[in-house]
Amino acid sequence: MIKFYNNFIKKQIITLWKILQHFFVLINFSKIIKSKKIKIFYAGAISGNYGGSFVKIKRIKEFYPKSYLSFNLVYILSNAIFVIPQSISYLKKIKYQ
Repeated sequence: MIKFYNNFIKKQIITLWKILQHFFVLINFSKIIKSKKIKIFYAGAISGNYGGSFVKIKRIKEFYPKSYLSFNLVYILSNAIFVIPQSISYLKKIKYQ
């Protein structure tokens, strides 16, 4: 029973995290600001020292800090997809380059 409860809580937290990331995409979608400086949105990916995608994001952030607002580049990892399909549709409409 405890394992089921922990899995339920984990799924709820991930769902809330995805909704928050979608909120950031919608905010950015409503105001398009052209900038020559690279501003990356990591789509909810988390950095850390545990290896794999955590270390990859940590190293990239050293050169390009994350930006939740006014971003002009979206970096989505295949093993850390925290954006919902509607967010991707909005991003395709904007055609980030």
